Amino acid sequence: MKTLYFIFFLCCFQILSAQTNTNFRLSKQYFVRGDAKIIGNTILSKYKKKSFNNKFVINDVVKMKYVDIDNDKSTFSSSQATLKIPKNTKKIVNATLYWSAIYSFNRGVKKRKGNNIVYRGNNVRDKDIHKIKFKTPNNTYQNIEGKVLYDGFEKSKNTDNAPYVCYLDVTDIINKNQNKNGVYTVANIKATQGFTTGGSSGGWLLHVVFETESGTPKFINTYHGINTISKKPLQIELNGFKTVKEENVKAALTLATLEGDSGLGRDQCLIYNQKKEKFIPLKNKLRPARNFFNGTITINEENFKDRLPYNLNNLGFDIVETDLPNQNNQILTNATTSLKLKLQTKSDRFHLFFASFKTEVDSVFFKDKKEIEERNIENKIKINGLLVKDSKYINGITDLTNKEIAIKKNINIPNLKSGYYIISNVFSNPDFAEKWKDFLKNKNHTPITFVNPENQWQYVSIFNNLDKNKAILELEQLKKSEYFKDLWIQKINLD
Repeated sequence: MKTLYFIFFLCCFQILSAQTNTNFRLSKQYFVRGDAKIIGNTILSKYKKKSFNNKFVINDVVKMKYVDIDNDKSTFSSSQATLKIPKNTKKIVNATLYWSAIYSFNRGVKKRKGNNIVYRGNNVRDKDIHKIKFKTPNNTYQNIEGKVLYDGFEKSKNTDNAPYVCYLDVTDIINKNQNKNGVYTVANIKATQGFTTGGSSGGWLLHVVFETESGTPKFINTYHGINTISKKPLQIELNGFKTVKEENVKAALTLATLEGDSGLGRDQCLIYNQKKEKFIPLKNKLRPARNFFNGTITINEENFKDRLPYNLNNLGFDIVETDLPNQNNQILTNATTSLKLKLQTKSDRFHLFFASFKTEVDSVFFKDKKEIEERNIENKIKINGLLVKDSKYINGITDLTNKEIAIKKNINIPNLKSGYYIISNVFSNPDFAEKWKDFLKNKNHTPITFVNPENQWQYVSIFNNLDKNKAILELEQLKKSEYFKDLWIQKINLD
């Protein structure tokens, strides 16, 4: 029986409270008999190689410098972490590398001005934040180029404390290596050294989804981008799954943030208790309920030790993986299909750039998802990540199967010229949008993409014109192509 991994192309989560820098969105979702692991490390500290373990310090007062442990002259920053997946692993389904940091300028200083401390930068910054070095176990460095998900330096509100996040699918790189387990090293991640408002921070993480010989059916998803939590809480509702009908529901949550001060409290991660109908704070012996994001890298109630340097205080770089405390199915009940999270702070801001949720799912639900994927393959509706055309499996997208010409109501998108745009496809995942664009280019089209701010989906357009009649005539011609089944016209900046 061939193995299939069903990846949702629709946005199956909802951000209920908008925040500064919001572009946090669904990346990938899997139904797989297996599990997921995460490793990572910081790239900034007080020391170049020595561990930093002082937990009673505010990040602003530490003069940051690059961690560089590899004794390689070609790198200016480097850190390591060790991956350990089960021996009965059949296949790595996906491995994605993320790197994120505060990067307003290369180096900053602080000076006293009267009774105040003033932070200033040197106004110099490298543009190539997406270019780094990556080393798999028992191999040499290779240069890689990721995709920039967000760069706060381009946003005027964040020039004094600009976070960025990049990522790259490294599944093929890791699968080519005979040794999947072992030490992974990431180098030349750029960040602000010295001092900056709120303190600089940065690091990397590797998220690995794998299938095992005897794995239980699981739902695993990932989200990425940047969302800054400060004055208002961020609430996220996860869905797209169905938990087991009987027995205890097992689930886990992974989050990665920047600027989590060990010495500042009052930031929280809350989860909705479905039986008590209220939010309750997550906590353990390393992460207090009112100082949850505290510059640590932890798995449940233990520090993740298989890394170099092994810092107990990572000065604002935070990775947490924790099983949900679901005794008596208080948080996730049997056969439930959603989960609510809330992140908030009352003392300092922090930047969420990665999240993942996994849970065991109902076996019938799991089987149905595979059958949907099999049907898609049989009908050849998987070309470069095309949306499923059977409307009963499309949640939240309407009128895509309408045979009549549909002109959608106007949406306003900054920096996009006005007109009537012919939309060929919609994706929640920008990777799939890029693949579809490549497919269209090979067919001699000139596609463009834009993000609808109302739903954060990627729209792929193949024609636009201020004349509505010209757009309609073009759409009629395009509908004759065998690979265009669902087209519509979108009004942009016309009201």
